[in-house]
Amino acid sequence: MSWNSTYPSVVNTSTLSTLSSGTGGNNINLRQEFLDLIYGTGGDDPIGQNFLLRRMRRDDDGELVPCICVDEVTQEPDRDFPCPYCLGAGNLWDEEVIVGYKSIAASPGGGNSAANFPKHEGGTMSVPAVRFFLPHTIEPTREDRIIIIKLDLEGNPVHPIERTSLYELFLVRAMREENAQVAYWICSGNKMGPETYGYVG
Repeated sequence: MSWNSTYPSVVNTSTLSTLSSGTGGNNINLRQEFLDLIYGTGGDDPIGQNFLLRRMRRDDDGELVPCICVDEVTQEPDRDFPCPYCLGAGNLWDEEVIVGYKSIAASPGGGNSAANFPKHEGGTMSVPAVRFFLPHTIEPTREDRIIIIKLDLEGNPVHPIERTSLYELFLVRAMREENAQVAYWICSGNKMGPETYGYVG
């Protein structure tokens, strides 16, 4: 049995909320410009790609909802034999299909790449940071995960959904326009793994 068969069969699709009319006048509406790029609503071909957003559940107080597999003493989830509910995440979550744009932030040995890699005692990891550009309606958090899924030749998700890699987010930024409204989100992340441990890496 493959790890992909252990995932939820129902995937919710996020919907786009009412678009902002912008600030008026001759000002450029960055929010609308971004949506035009991603969805092709401006008449051009869309550049957006389908991903899964693994959104961590929160209680009424805004706290993450722990899974039943989390040890009461160590507060760690079972990672050796991933829990069938949280798959080793330690928190309960839901998934939804989103549309965004992915780019490589830096490559090993590239200029100014050091700032894009998490530091550890042994040195700098040679794993390039990936940036995801997401619509303003998504509102991601650092605890969420973004999952790359298999697409067909037309760029549509293959059904049933096939997850190929999972990215943890170490930086989530709201990019704002002059009137302080969020135009889009930038999420920087690193690939997690290995896939045999249930992390979808």
